[in-house]
Amino acid sequence: MKDREDMEDMDDFEDMEDMDGESREIIQKEILKVVRNQLRSNNPPETKKTLNRLMSQNIQKDDAMKLIGCVMQEELLEIDKQQRMFDEEKYVKALQALPKLPWDTEYKTS
Repeated sequence: MKDREDMEDMDDFEDMEDMDGESREIIQKEILKVVRNQLRSNNPPETKKTLNRLMSQNIQKDDAMKLIGCVMQEELLEIDKQQRMFDEEKYVKALQALPKLPWDTEYKTS
């Protein structure tokens, strides 16, 4: 099970510290909408598999959704930074690495 400190770090979604609280909250809600849409459409199917896997590891559903949201947020930041298209393969690898987050020092996608 993830430490409480890791879960608290996740609540703020990395790289959003400079935003005011209202803007951060809006972005977090929108990212979670994307995650819910992925779950509803089962596209990619790894999103639902990841949610189920995390919950089987005793991570509460809301926290598991936030973890998946962190991966989506990181992918969106990379899309903007690199001016590229969504990389589903990279996104799926990051989902499979959860509960390790993309910015964790021990994070590996291979």
